[in-house]
Amino acid sequence: METTKTSATTSATIASGLTEGKTTVSKGYYGWKGETQFIGANGRGWEIQTGKGDNGFIRTWCQEGSIKSADGTGWSSFSFVITQDRRKTLAQVKAQGTQKAITNAHNAALAIFRTLTETDFPKSGLLNWTTETLTETD
Repeated sequence: METTKTSATTSATIASGLTEGKTTVSKGYYGWKGETQFIGANGRGWEIQTGKGDNGFIRTWCQEGSIKSADGTGWSSFSFVITQDRRKTLAQVKAQGTQKAITNAHNAALAIFRTLTETDFPKSGLLNWTTETLTETD
């Protein structure tokens, strides 16, 4: 009798094992922007940013890097090496950069980020990414 052993392989998401920081939506020099950090125990993590792009699009991207927290006030610094740390455009939506539109786009892209695994990123180099295009809903 022959037995076949099967193993369920599950890929852990990039967000698993990271602590999700506070999401902020604020008005900056270039208009409304959304930001969230996912922080690992080793000081490495991801920063997710949403803002107005060109041609009437709101874009959200994630950037891998080092996160240093100065104190318990919530202030932190984020740095990355452009040739080593990974970056990906998560989503884009054709919409005006209003507070509501930025908030909705950022929350939708956070849901996408929480599902990403290591296989969704190249090992090195800057490659063309696939970008999910969202539709604006009210």
